Amino acid sequence: DPSAPQPLDSSTPQPLDPSAPQPHAQMRRILADWPDFTATENSRERVIALAKLNTLAYDTDLVLENMYTEDQMQDVYSNGHSIFGASTQAEERAGIQALHQAIKDEIAAVTEAEWSAQYTPEATQLTEGKVEDSGVGVAALEFSRGDLDVYVFRGTITDGDTANILNWIHDWIIVKMTDRMKDIWVNEAGLTWDSTLDSRSEESDTISVATTCAYNYANAGLDSDFAEKAGITTEEAEATGYWEVTKMIADQLHTEGLGGREKLLSGHSQGGTRAALVSMYLKKKEGVAYPAVTFAATGSQCMARMLNSNENLQADVDADEQHPQITEYVHVLDPWGQALGLENGRQTLNPKLETLNPKPQT
Repeated sequence: DPSAPQPLDSSTPQPLDPSAPQPHAQMRRILADWPDFTATENSRERVIALAKLNTLAYDTDLVLENMYTEDQMQDVYSNGHSIFGASTQAEERAGIQALHQAIKDEIAAVTEAEWSAQYTPEATQLTEGKVEDSGVGVAALEFSRGDLDVYVFRGTITDGDTANILNWIHDWIIVKMTDRMKDIWVNEAGLTWDSTLDSRSEESDTISVATTCAYNYANAGLDSDFAEKAGITTEEAEATGYWEVTKMIADQLHTEGLGGREKLLSGHSQGGTRAALVSMYLKKKEGVAYPAVTFAATGSQCMARMLNSNENLQADVDADEQHPQITEYVHVLDPWGQALGLENGRQTLNPKLETLNPKPQT
């Protein structure tokens, strides 16, 4: 009965050994009575379901702590642009809380049990049910239904996440981001760039570059503590951050999939880029192109070729290929999902515009 909860049995991949030194989280739920979707067929049901699962990756309280201030949101509120219809910060917070709770309630209503999880190491994951601000490590949620496993990679939420992504985007922000935002505004959104935008761009660019440099050097990255927990060398941790751990997860999910189970990767923001990289990595290493559906990912093409540490991921992924197994959803004017780098794979923008990246060279 496909509508009945599927039991955990010998055919279902089991959670990681909690004693193993693997610094990531895997959380498993059984998705029973949800709209049907497959790993490979694009559909509205698949996109909506994955968007909800990505929301579950984030701790609601930390989302509220890290949201924009009321002053920063004032134009949004006064112009009626809040997706919740909010006109104040309190109403916006209430909208976020209600959305998260509604998704949790919906998932709970169709699943066999509450979250069951293995969290290691402790600094990476939850303490008394709360995500630690200072946590370091990759968080991956694993959902199963029938013969389908869905892996959702969480985006940036902790200090460790921020340190890792700065190794990806630090140089891009300083050198390329302003030009990329102008290109998006004019050529992808079809809007006019005028002298007012030039002035605003110059002012904000100076602030952004200064802030990025200051944060980068104040938070020098992932150190020996992370390396020890991850079972890697300090040099590897400093060179590629979370990547060595991400590959551990990728190798495991591939092994779990050898029994004929379908695999679908997803993620939001930094997690979206990580899902795309995992798909690219397994395609190169194992010859299997696992589909990935990402939301507002931070760009895989350029960071894979050159990290801020002067290292790269090119031994593990082919960033010059188009990778049509990856599908990205993002708003055309999203500065984080659009302007932090270039994506591999199919990109669907809102307003609707579809591209396949990288574009063929002429």
